[in-house]
Amino acid sequence: MFLSRMALDLTRPDTQLLLHSKEAAKEMVQSLFPKDCTSFLWTHEHLDGRLWLILSSTLRPDYGPLHEKIGFLGVFPSWDIMDYSDFLEQLEENTVYHFRLHVYPFDSLQTMDNSLIHISRIREWFLETGKESGFLPLTFSTILSHWESINYTYVVSSSLEGTLKIINMDHFQKALIHGFGYHKDYGSGLMTISTYKSIWH
Repeated sequence: MFLSRMALDLTRPDTQLLLHSKEAAKEMVQSLFPKDCTSFLWTHEHLDGRLWLILSSTLRPDYGPLHEKIGFLGVFPSWDIMDYSDFLEQLEENTVYHFRLHVYPFDSLQTMDNSLIHISRIREWFLETGKESGFLPLTFSTILSHWESINYTYVVSSSLEGTLKIINMDHFQKALIHGFGYHKDYGSGLMTISTYKSIWH
């Protein structure tokens, strides 16, 4: 398993395409791997004053070609790759971590009969997910909750951030690897966690 990130140059047209077109973003991320590889999760986050593309994957990603489209020219390499297995093994039960998660909590069939998904329902989903995935949410907020189009259907999107405590290491590690919610190939389901010290240093 690998955990990796690449700095995104916001002045480049393809970077804006990645941020605003889900289909284009899906194709760009898929280009990092062989066509038959589907075992990866991705998202983008602001860290260290920059926007980063972040991935977890079973195969080592090849960032070279994508760097030419959305990376910082003249900065090579503009990415970091680490062994995700080593990071997972360093986690400890009964320890508090900061987390971020962009997720589609419900699939389109579950949400199409609702004109509005109340934040309380997303919080209930996350609390139940924690029980199944080996962690206890402590404090968290729903940063964003709105409808998005995925394959011409509308689904609810939400970003959660806060703190959690690991209560079952095996379940938690499996959840991190497999991701949360639906539509994971569209930048959903990758939970990033950290202590006060960045995992990249």
